[in-house]
Amino acid sequence: MALQRRILMLVLVFLALATTITHSASLCPPYCMDAAWSECVPGQSMRWSPSMCLVCHDDDVTVIGIPVPPEPCVPVVHPHVAIMNHHFGVLTVGKLSAFSNSSVQTLVLVLGQILDVEENAFGGFEYLQTLGLDFNNLTRVKQSWLSGLTELVELRLTHNRIEQIDPGCFSNLKMLQTLNLKGNMLQLIDPAWFHGLHADELILGENNIRSIPPSTFHKMGTIYHLSLESNQLSCLDVELGLWVESLSLFDVGGDSLVTISDDVPQRMSWTLDIDSTSYLDIHTETISLHVSTFSFCITTDQGRHEKRLQWKAREAGVASYSICSTDTYDDGVRSLTVTIPFAVLATEDGLSQNATDQCGRVWEHNWGVTVDLKSNSSFQVVSLGVGNTSVAMLFFRPT
Repeated sequence: MALQRRILMLVLVFLALATTITHSASLCPPYCMDAAWSECVPGQSMRWSPSMCLVCHDDDVTVIGIPVPPEPCVPVVHPHVAIMNHHFGVLTVGKLSAFSNSSVQTLVLVLGQILDVEENAFGGFEYLQTLGLDFNNLTRVKQSWLSGLTELVELRLTHNRIEQIDPGCFSNLKMLQTLNLKGNMLQLIDPAWFHGLHADELILGENNIRSIPPSTFHKMGTIYHLSLESNQLSCLDVELGLWVESLSLFDVGGDSLVTISDDVPQRMSWTLDIDSTSYLDIHTETISLHVSTFSFCITTDQGRHEKRLQWKAREAGVASYSICSTDTYDDGVRSLTVTIPFAVLATEDGLSQNATDQCGRVWEHNWGVTVDLKSNSSFQVVSLGVGNTSVAMLFFRPT
């Protein structure tokens, strides 16, 4: 019995030592290997140098037959650091100590199974400009994570499980230009999340957003690009021309539209892109809309009451593309010049005898995807509730 106890103790001691060695050497070969930046951050090449990308094994995988370094290795710290597939769990000061260096400007941790971030975990990164925690398991963004990151220019928290954000979470990031929350689980946006946000670009695409209060973005600073594409919106009320005059790019999308009959959303995918440009005091807006099997393009110049309307019907299953491009000729595109106010009814089944009545109902209807534009006009799109292919679009002067 005594011999069995000794053997068991030796086994436990061995396992403890093995675990310690594996953990201390986990950022060294053979557990982590140098790779090209694009392997750590797919689709993105490193624009600066010197940089370092480490691709690691799963922490549960034991590497057999390769000698483990006798002492913990200390990676050479580069200004731009990316680590992929190293399982951090809760991100702490200690786990980042090897890279906690004032010279680090970029830190990207991908597929790290990060569950949370300890307060002041990035305290040693006073000159950090880009922070990416992509493809992890974060569920809430806390203000305590970001304290001290006064130089941060880009914050990427894409493809996590984020559902909540602390109020005013980003208000102290005065240098921030891009906030990317794409691919999370946001559903109902709280306007307090973005109070005091100073960023040129806010990306909220590929979430589960179902509704957006009209005042959501009113207490933000200057912004140029707002992305809400690929969400679950069926209606929208956004005052583009009022809450931020500097907005240049706006894209949004959903999987259903409210109808003029009973306001019950009709299953129908749609995307809307608005591009506003100014040159020599001349303002131009280009609106690209894809809904059901129809593509539309509407362009206007500031000061003109006329708009150029282009449209094209495409076969079901054929990928949509913008018909606003002037570089490609498409003989399937039709166009005409229209004057505000006007309404457009689009259906695959042909207009019925009560088309005039439908137009009247569209004008009376005051709900759907509605955007107040900078050109002193409003745009709205709604389902006619006939099958899943009939839609109405109208332009009007706001009252």
